[in-house]
Amino acid sequence: MNRLTSKVAVVTGASLGIDHACAERLAQEGAAVALFDVLDEAGSSLAATLAAAGHRAAYWHVDVSDESRVREALQAVAARFGAL
Repeated sequence: MNRLTSKVAVVTGASLGIDHACAERLAQEGAAVALFDVLDEAGSSLAATLAAAGHRAAYWHVDVSDESRVREALQAVAARFGAL
């Protein structure tokens, strides 16, 4: 797998459903995965699960309807994982 090793992916709504599955798959393919959601417990749990499996993943509390928060979170992602 590892087709995305040098990539950084941002997944919004990452805690549940198809977005959760997308985050898992992106991590399996080697991407660093930034998980954005408002469901802190589920988002943090997913980040911990992915990290425990050896993947690069982190959770940020982000309401995507708040443009300034999205901008701040993207800057934090870039600082942690490199350029988007």
